[in-house]
Amino acid sequence: MFFESFLKLPVELVCQILSFLEYQDLLRCSEVCKALRKIVDSSRLKYTIELAMHRMVSLDYIGTGPSFDTRRRLLQERECSWKYFKWRNRHTLSLPTNGSIYEFVGGFYGNAMAASTRISFVELPNNTPDPGPASRRTWIHEIPDISFVDFTMDPSQDLLVLLANSPTCSEYVYDIHLRTMSTGQPHMKAERSILRSFKRSDLIGAINVGSWFSVRIQVAGDFVALLVKESVDTVGGFLEIWNYTRSPELSFNIPLKIGIDDFSFVSSDTFIIVTPLGFIELWHFGDPSIAECVPFPKAKYALPTLASGFIYWYMAMSANPTTGYVPPSDILSSTKPLCYPCPDERIHAFCIYLLNSDQMDGLAHPFVFFVNIHTFLHPSQLVLDFIASAKPEDPIPWEIWGPYNTRWFSENISTDWQHALHGYRTIEVVDPEPSNPIAPLISQPKLRIRDFNPYALASMKVDGDDCESRRGHIVREPSTIPAREVFAQDVVSHLPYREIVSEETFDVTDVMMDDSRILLLKRDDEGYLNSIEVLTL
Repeated sequence: MFFESFLKLPVELVCQILSFLEYQDLLRCSEVCKALRKIVDSSRLKYTIELAMHRMVSLDYIGTGPSFDTRRRLLQERECSWKYFKWRNRHTLSLPTNGSIYEFVGGFYGNAMAASTRISFVELPNNTPDPGPASRRTWIHEIPDISFVDFTMDPSQDLLVLLANSPTCSEYVYDIHLRTMSTGQPHMKAERSILRSFKRSDLIGAINVGSWFSVRIQVAGDFVALLVKESVDTVGGFLEIWNYTRSPELSFNIPLKIGIDDFSFVSSDTFIIVTPLGFIELWHFGDPSIAECVPFPKAKYALPTLASGFIYWYMAMSANPTTGYVPPSDILSSTKPLCYPCPDERIHAFCIYLLNSDQMDGLAHPFVFFVNIHTFLHPSQLVLDFIASAKPEDPIPWEIWGPYNTRWFSENISTDWQHALHGYRTIEVVDPEPSNPIAPLISQPKLRIRDFNPYALASMKVDGDDCESRRGHIVREPSTIPAREVFAQDVVSHLPYREIVSEETFDVTDVMMDDSRILLLKRDDEGYLNSIEVLTL
């Protein structure tokens, strides 16, 4: 009786009630009866299901923009383009600057020379018909009196963050300048246009310290973070985080004597650091502008045990877009995205370099492994049981968390993983014949895309009947990195993925990606950028 009364309600009201369900429950509702299936299939609920299956969230406000049928069609077309590697248009970009510092975020490419006062931007083409180079927005900022050493940007906030060495008379090592991408002027949301970091008084006996360090800056919403990866022995690694929109004089910092190899936000109150000892550490933090709070470690994850004499020499990690933050509709871009990768379900890339400390011959053994950030944010019951029974300082053994949540590969050290992954996908350059040493000299490489989205695996038959599906394949069987006197034992990993290799070859040395673009970069033997082409999907 109740169910019959429910179906007699206006369709709009039924849709509103069902919109509170998770997508798995919506799928079950569509199987109850023809009436419910028709309601689900002919409303925005179907778009909700499509978004969830592709691990995306909507960026558009309800009632504005395209209809839900149009959004669903656009989403399906884009996913199909990635699945079968069908790019629509190919564009060649002019390069106003050819510097060693670059950033690729939200459909914009920024470039600058190290220790310069000039930075250039170009808005990248999208999948609409190409109106020609003259219509693409490019602009350059000359910022006098700031010789910056690194930068990052967030187009959704029109935010440009410039890292510069402080004047020698300053008590700090670094100045962080908060500007707008559009004008180069101080950012209106910033309570102060300059943040100062890393006191010189902490550097006992150090001279010309600014040139000693490897640094990284990152933006996630209102938070700006500076990581000093390599420092002097008196400090070790150094991480500082601000809320740049209010009380910038309040911040917190984490100096670790053992050092910090890399750092990344993973949610609005959690970040990850990797240390030279071979650990991935999950830390909790609060907004430093609201209350005085000291970040504290939540969990420590161990990596595979190494063979005698080997050390974790260096580790770097990457996620794109910045995990834990979903931007509003981009205020700079001429096109408005309709959806965005789910913040707590994205792939992280961990690049690892191992050295034999007994020989120190400079021969590094590089590897990369991929892990869904969901593994850390929502640990398995096995991990929770270990944490409950162990001491707080005990690391979670690799054997408990790692093998079934990661996928390992021998590293292609030329890949810029910070920009070669987006959401659940990764892309890399593939040599045409890896076993033939002269093959790269006589033929151009191809591109390989891997998709770790569980739905991409479930939606494709392992043995497809149509010729299109045979272009890609699913890898479910475990892979093994042989110990070879580097690891204590073989590293076996099981995380499944779908892989496709392009039929076409490309004259490219490096590659980047976002949700609808592939950037093809061609560099010369000295690493200088010669050209950029953009494939739109």
